[in-house]
Amino acid sequence: ELCTVPVATVDTVYTVMANGQIDVKMSYKKVEGLPDMPDFGMLFKLYSSVNKIKYYGLGPCENYCDRTQGAKLGLFASTVKEQYVPYLKPQECGNHGKVRHFDIANNLNQGVSFVSKEGELNVSALEFSPFELENALHAYELPNSQTTFVRVSKRPLGVAGGDTWGSHVLEEFANHNENVEFNFSIYVL
Repeated sequence: ELCTVPVATVDTVYTVMANGQIDVKMSYKKVEGLPDMPDFGMLFKLYSSVNKIKYYGLGPCENYCDRTQGAKLGLFASTVKEQYVPYLKPQECGNHGKVRHFDIANNLNQGVSFVSKEGELNVSALEFSPFELENALHAYELPNSQTTFVRVSKRPLGVAGGDTWGSHVLEEFANHNENVEFNFSIYVL
């Protein structure tokens, strides 16, 4: 059950295979009276030592569904610390779109891999939770993190901002309040 008024639900089914693979299937049925969705996915909380990433998708810079022109499709490697973008006001950042697989591991290469079952994912890995980023007015207010937060989603809302006075995202990059299904797999590295 989601914290919405009116109440909405997301049905999530985990199918665990003998080899350790976990298939995740998320389903949302439209509820009248709710606004458009900013995102549809899951947030995973990992130890901060799990901080090396390697992925096949758009990169190396952050990108969103309406901001892909500066990115290229390829295999990229980085660290979680390098994913944070120091905007004037801290905010969620570091998304990578059109990801086919995303590996995150520690120095011993122990970790997990997120793989699309639908062709592509959107993934970010940051040292800060969305709550911590939203509540900091300046970078120095962000905590010393002991956690890595990985967000795996179908498609976050576009960034918009085609002007300097707060324009909304273009229609083709909006996530409307409609039925949504999202499938991906998790593998142990």
